[in-house]
Amino acid sequence: MNTEASSLSDQMTLKREQRIQTAPETFRGILRAAMSGKCSPRAAIKAQCAECIGFDRDAIRTCTAYACPLWHFRPYCP
Repeated sequence: MNTEASSLSDQMTLKREQRIQTAPETFRGILRAAMSGKCSPRAAIKAQCAECIGFDRDAIRTCTAYACPLWHFRPYCP
């Protein structure tokens, strides 16, 4: 890997970790797994929905972003 690619990788890692640290502690594990690609598609959807809606489970249940491609797959819904 050349220096430029290594630098980009380091920057991505740093930005991801900064983003994870802004999340509530209960969501950090799922975000970390999703960003590393080491989780199921369902867990990745859970992480995306949680981050999109501000980490509020009730808001995920009542999400009105009907045009979102993940809307039918959002977690915490009966």
